[in-house]
Amino acid sequence: MKLTGANVLMDEPSGDFDAHVHVFERDLPFAPGRRYTPTNSATLPMLSDNLRTIGLDGALLVQPSFLGCDNSYMIEALEVGKNSDLTFRGVAVVSQDASEQELVDLAKAQVIGLRLNLIKRDQIERFNIEDWSNVLSVANTLGWHVELHCESHDILSILPALLDRCERIVIDHFGRPNQSAPLECPGFKYLVGNRSGQLFVKVSAPYRVFPSSPTSALHNKAAPLFSELLSALGPSRLMWGSDWPWTQHEHLGLSYEKTRAWYSSWVNETQNDDGAQLSRD
Repeated sequence: MKLTGANVLMDEPSGDFDAHVHVFERDLPFAPGRRYTPTNSATLPMLSDNLRTIGLDGALLVQPSFLGCDNSYMIEALEVGKNSDLTFRGVAVVSQDASEQELVDLAKAQVIGLRLNLIKRDQIERFNIEDWSNVLSVANTLGWHVELHCESHDILSILPALLDRCERIVIDHFGRPNQSAPLECPGFKYLVGNRSGQLFVKVSAPYRVFPSSPTSALHNKAAPLFSELLSALGPSRLMWGSDWPWTQHEHLGLSYEKTRAWYSSWVNETQNDDGAQLSRD
């Protein structure tokens, strides 16, 4: 079994893609008020080496929060990527006042989605979907998805209105449920209970869901979330992301191979569970 949500969003029927990576250089002008400043660079050649090492065919480049709405570095990377044997697409961050022409220009540069990064409390409090009406309308016309990054307890206050306006919504990092009882979070329950066909979820960055857990426990902690999402949404609306280069979590000493191994294990264990269930039945 292969998760093919990234294929659907990228309009790539074949291939295996990393659905969540960031590219940047440490000497770029960073956004004021950012919550993190990188000390190392994460360039397209470095990413490409990782992708080739494990036999992937490309990736979705997601604009990192610390670069704000200046997508120029990502656009340059996408332009370079056009000459690669790998396939890249972008997810941009724009302001609520972005013009139609700005979004059209981004689409021409291989951007296929926009990201609403609402992980901070003040971002949630300021967010008013009416202020985003024009941007969301243009994004929908362009066939873009809207990627939502927020804590699970904020999903219910944001997601229903987005679903009314947008054909495809992508939820970051398992939906960021509460680590103490993730399967019981109302926001997570909403994801697995939604039958609209519009929702996609990234199975990525379990350390952002379980920040108090040691790295060795992350695979087992996230496995039930993976199983629930797969059962509810199916492989065509799930996608794996490495979250490379693991911003704010560099201290964990992760490797690209390690993050891919989590995914492979979740898939294999789910298939084994299904087989065991069939044999019992």
